[in-house]
Amino acid sequence: MRKNMFYALFFSSLLSVGCKPSCPEGSQLINFSNQMFRAQGCSTTDKIPVGEWTWWHPNGKVWRTGSYQKGKPIGAWDIWFENGSQQAEFHYTASQIAPAYTSVPDGTWLHWYPNGKMRFSVHFNQGVADGPATVWYDSGAKKYQGDFLNGQRTGTWIAWKRDGKIAGSGLYGVDGRPTGTWQKSPPKPDHESTQISFTSVTVTQISDERDKTLALGPALSPFVPYAVDQEYPLSQISGVWFDEFRIELGLSAEELK
Repeated sequence: MRKNMFYALFFSSLLSVGCKPSCPEGSQLINFSNQMFRAQGCSTTDKIPVGEWTWWHPNGKVWRTGSYQKGKPIGAWDIWFENGSQQAEFHYTASQIAPAYTSVPDGTWLHWYPNGKMRFSVHFNQGVADGPATVWYDSGAKKYQGDFLNGQRTGTWIAWKRDGKIAGSGLYGVDGRPTGTWQKSPPKPDHESTQISFTSVTVTQISDERDKTLALGPALSPFVPYAVDQEYPLSQISGVWFDEFRIELGLSAEELK
């Protein structure tokens, strides 16, 4: 949303302002400002962003920095909160399988809370989640931890409550499906823990919410490489991928709030 607003306002008010920083051949340096932010970078005559870009908060502190290649984010990007603390650090690379000049996430993506505590760390390989992934509460305590392999959750995944106690754990097979017996911790000390048994054919003790996610049929599709439609797809990373694990555990969002 922020990006769409940026382009709507930005490209309607292009202003040429000289030659600092240097722009790629065929582009010009432009400045833009409104009540929300100020931005400076290079654009082609077709209004396609290229080269290095910088955005500033209204208070003058840098908001984000990054580069474009033919309108797509490329290389290292950084985002900062208005208080000057870092919000995110991430990297894009050119896709090896998508059309030319398509950018995909690559390397380790990091995101922090405004208080400076780590929010999550996820590793990508050519647009696909691949490697360790961890999510934290704003207190610094772990919330989720597991691994991805070629876009699928794999191995043991664990969820923690805010107080540091394990909320549940489960195992994913090589096909990305839940397998074996999953353990869900009791909601209260005097309650018994819940076990959820997964097999290759049936899933037992599934709630309605989990059932919508785990309709067993063809092998689950991996998180395929995707073209970038915004500089920082925070909602995809922090919400969808980890909430699926929570739902498969049978935990409500309130239990891990």
